[in-house]
Amino acid sequence: GVQTCALPICYITDRRQLGGNLNEQCVRLLDKIAEAAEAGVRPPEPADEGSSLTIRYDAFFPSQSLISVRFASDSYHAGAAHGMTQHAGLLLALDRGRPLGVDDLFRRDSGWQAAVAHHCLKQLTQADGGEPGSDFLPDDAANAVRDVVSDLANWSFDRESALVTFDPYTLFAYAAGTQDVIVPYAVIRPFLRPDAPLGQEAAPAP
Repeated sequence: GVQTCALPICYITDRRQLGGNLNEQCVRLLDKIAEAAEAGVRPPEPADEGSSLTIRYDAFFPSQSLISVRFASDSYHAGAAHGMTQHAGLLLALDRGRPLGVDDLFRRDSGWQAAVAHHCLKQLTQADGGEPGSDFLPDDAANAVRDVVSDLANWSFDRESALVTFDPYTLFAYAAGTQDVIVPYAVIRPFLRPDAPLGQEAAPAP
């Protein structure tokens, strides 16, 4: 038979300056998340609870001209050993009417990926008290961390700092859960473009 599921999704709206562009970008991102989840869904056995997908979001305001949206999706495919949590982010510039990419923030060939990856790897390997430490890291951890850092979809921003999110299986085993690393603006400020909107209004240097 045909299995039909409804996905209740809420997203932010802003009609002031973006003229619907914010909504369109959010819907596109949500569609990608939903498509990825749907691709792994298989018809459940009668005894199974069925498949599900829940998407939440948090909105942060690192400056008056920026909105950082962090989506979190919790999915379960019927019959799977466990569910999955994934995150995806957008950094939207109100004055530009579009999401920003790494080239809008960082100077090319400035070495920002290596600097942020070094900071994240240091924080992850120093974790203790039941949190993932060096024993959890794969042999190619440095490359894996750099790959995550290089994708702005893994970032979110507020006024005090940035956050880089490592979802299960991107670096650690599922049992380790999602790992968030705080990246102070002092770490990234030397690599920002002169016209980067984050650099203009982010937390000032001490």
